[in-house]
Amino acid sequence: MAPGGAAMTPDEDRRQVGLHQREHEAAERAHRREHDADQRAIDLAVTGIDHRLNELNQLRREVITDRSLLVSRESYDADQTALKNEVRSRHDTTTLRVEALEKIINRAEGSLNTWRGIAAFLGVSGVAAVIWAILQAGKGPT
Repeated sequence: MAPGGAAMTPDEDRRQVGLHQREHEAAERAHRREHDADQRAIDLAVTGIDHRLNELNQLRREVITDRSLLVSRESYDADQTALKNEVRSRHDTTTLRVEALEKIINRAEGSLNTWRGIAAFLGVSGVAAVIWAILQAGKGPT
């Protein structure tokens, strides 16, 4: 029916069908463009998410690698305690050795001073006489 209630002629009917088909095709093309745009947006989003996931996976690998290079706090503390004890022990041993060497040096200096005193008291000829007497005593009776 034509507007106003009059019957449509076959030409008007074909025009109406053609107009309706063109409107339908235009709506279908618009829908297809919208669908294609949505699909491109989804594809871009997927590509972006894939890229971010790849970056996160790379970061995870780097963190795992870095973690393998680190020492745990417990292990570090235990090693540090052992090293401190070793240094303390070696320091104590070195101190004892130095003290023993100082005693030996003091005794040697005392002996040297004794011989110096004897040499000063007896003079060169007296020292020679003492050495000659020691040598003679070592030979035994002749």
